[in-house]
Amino acid sequence: MKNIYIALPEGYVRKTFFTPMVLEQMEAMDGMNFTFNDTGDFIKEKDLKEVLKCQDGCILGWGCSYMSADLFNDLPRLRVLGVLGGSVQPYIDEDFFNSPDRIIINSANIMAKSVAEATLAYMMCGLRDLSLYDKKMKEGMLWKQTEYYNEGLFHKTIGLVGLGQVGRYLVEFLKPFDVEILLYDPYISDEDNIFLHKNVKRRDLNTTLSQANIVSVHAAYTDETRYMLNRDKLSLLKPGTLLVNTARGGIIDEEALIEVLNQGHIKAVLDVYEKEPLPLESKLRQLDNVVLIPHMAGPTIDMRQYMTLSIIEDMKEIFEGREVTNQITLEQYRIMT
Repeated sequence: MKNIYIALPEGYVRKTFFTPMVLEQMEAMDGMNFTFNDTGDFIKEKDLKEVLKCQDGCILGWGCSYMSADLFNDLPRLRVLGVLGGSVQPYIDEDFFNSPDRIIINSANIMAKSVAEATLAYMMCGLRDLSLYDKKMKEGMLWKQTEYYNEGLFHKTIGLVGLGQVGRYLVEFLKPFDVEILLYDPYISDEDNIFLHKNVKRRDLNTTLSQANIVSVHAAYTDETRYMLNRDKLSLLKPGTLLVNTARGGIIDEEALIEVLNQGHIKAVLDVYEKEPLPLESKLRQLDNVVLIPHMAGPTIDMRQYMTLSIIEDMKEIFEGREVTNQITLEQYRIMT
């Protein structure tokens, strides 16, 4: 029997991940004994040693305490950590990888699909100015003017800054729209399967920014990509471009973006920001040509249960001696945002 500890405390967040459907499947799993955090709060690191000493696995995320290298040294039985969400570094020390028999898994693949869905929705929302027309109707605008302009997604040129799993799903989701995709990602090879799509073409960053009708950011946030889209790069966007960011706020120089948006030549849909929550005094809040979303690209609440199922099913596979595809390598750990 393998013991698995659920570190999330009781409350709304845990209920969204551990729905009745998930609980039913957990009860039916042979050889797996699940224990829930019943303390009513997140367990501090100093108390985790006692809690996890008899556990073979732990599922954590969404506010759980950081696990240091010293803690792992005192928990030789703990073999598998499952992280609900796309980030791992906020919870787990890199020294976890010093033990080759220990494994980290997460459900980023399911999360990526949800983020790609959101990106597609943001593109169409931005092109059709849905947020702006909703606001004007509620402010008393009687009806649309005879002369107005909005756009659709069909036949557009899409520039992807970075690919990642989100970008890969997005390429699939864009197929019905007959788009051309310009891809800037120096970390993928020319033999990558993404180029089997005849509408996907590798381009440098300047070309991607200057030729696209829509620029969508999917790069990881690293020292190298911080402010990758600075004032000079943003100036390359042609009039009418829609900029969508569902990656990380720090990839774009926010002050420079505000300057460009103030000129009125481009539009944006932003899900992420340099500082979160977005300060009330942010000038972004004063602009009509930007749609602001409070970091909600994914996963949607109804998708969370499938992230949990992915984690527990992978844990069962690992304990039964089989390999899984969602295992996090040290290299992935270092670049995940």
